[in-house]
Parts: sequence; C-alpha cells; structure tokens
Amino acid sequence: TAAALLSLAGKRVIVLEQHDVAGGTLHTFEDMGVEFETGLHYIGNIHKRKPIYDLLTRGRVKWCQMGNDNLQEGRVYDEIAIEDSKFELPAGKNNLVQYLTNIFPEEKEGIQKYFDLVCLVAKRDLFFKLKSTNFTWLNRWIKYLDPVYYRFLNQTAQEVVDSYVCAPQLKCVLLGQFGDYGIVPSEAPFFLH
Repeated sequence: TAAALLSLAGKRVIVLEQHDVAGGTLHTFEDMGVEFETGLHYIGNIHKRKPIYDLLTRGRVKWCQMGNDNLQEGRVYDEIAIEDSKFELPAGKNNLVQYLTNIFPEEKEGIQKYFDLVCLVAKRDLFFKLKSTNFTWLNRWIKYLDPVYYRFLNQTAQEVVDSYVCAPQLKCVLLGQFGDYGIVPSEAPFFLH
C-alpha cells in the first residue's frame, strides 16, 4: 500500500520481498501436497473499501462476488463441516441469520441478538486500530473510554456464543471460522472473533 501510494505520487519505489514469491500474504503455497492460503481470501463490505483500492490500483482491480449460488437465501461464501453435516453460509447478515434460523428455529431470538452484538462490536475498532501506536498511556483508559470494546476484548468468543445460543451444533457453526484468526474460541477475545 505504501509503495503504491508513493508511486502514484511520482516517487521511485523498490519493494523487497523476503519470500521467494512476491505478494506477502496474498499468495498460496504448497506443503506436503496441500495448498494453503497465507492470508486474504475474502473481503466483506467492499463498498467501504473500494475507493482506496481503486486509488491504489487505478481502478484496474475488478471485484466479484465469491462463492456459488447453492442456496435460496443467497450466495454461499463459506462452508463449515461438522461431523456429517455441512453448513453453507450465505453472504450478508440478513441472509445468514435467516439461514441459521431455518435450521435452528428454536434459537431464533438468540441468533438475532448474537448477530446484532457482532455488528455492535465490529464498529468498536478505533482502539483496536490504535493498539499499534505507542500510546501506552491510552491502554489504561480504554476501559473508561470505550467499555463495550474493553468488555469484548476481555470476554472469549466461546463465552459470548454460549450466552446467546444453546444448540451445540449451532455453537460450532458460529465459532467455526476460528481458523481465520488462529486461536481457539475458548481463548480468543470476542472482539477478535
């Protein structure tokens, strides 16, 4: 990003890559016959990010909806397999809530409240962004400046999901993407989840 912006400003730029393939976390590699993604593989809310991407790429990157059209509820963006069951997650909050409610009707209220909470917590990212600064004095005040952020930074994903739904299989579905952030849900802060 920095190199692209400097280049657009007319500066000469060199990018040095430590890996043997350029791209940082935007490529795949194979190990023992298995292909792995090293990072970015889906992006939500592209309408919010598109202006900066268009600036960086001069509009040359075209975005498309990923997934397939398997469901009535919408385009599938991810799939979670739990034992013999497969759950194809449709894109869009409302589509996903409806899909899960159709499968777990007895959990309708908990599902809706859970996703409302996800949306609330996702908006509380200012201090998350600031954590990379050297404002260590700010860390002492976060619990007072933004108690919602602080609460969900100190409560695990597992604890939150357990407080909203009861069905064990639904809990697994809601926590099933923990591989994206690499910490088991019983240890991951809900804010990260």
